[in-house]
Amino acid sequence: MVHNRLVVIDQIPSIKKRFETFGKFATTPFVNVFMNEELDGAFTGKVNSLASVVLINNKGKAFAVDRLPDLAQLSVINDMLIEDVTWMEIWM
Repeated sequence: MVHNRLVVIDQIPSIKKRFETFGKFATTPFVNVFMNEELDGAFTGKVNSLASVVLINNKGKAFAVDRLPDLAQLSVINDMLIEDVTWMEIWM
């Protein structure tokens, strides 16, 4: 997830002094935004894809991942629906 300067400043006010302009914040590589002491104990995750997808549960054994069409990738997701349906229910 990408956050702009104002969102980060709300969480870490010292960022405002470090990056006085939006341009400086936007052009700084992410690995240089935070100091080591700010990252101590922080969660580190790995992202394999940033695509918006639909996950289909295959009988509790695994999830099939279907990427949404390119047009859907152009916008942010503001809401999400989690629904337990079967294909039979959809077609009836």
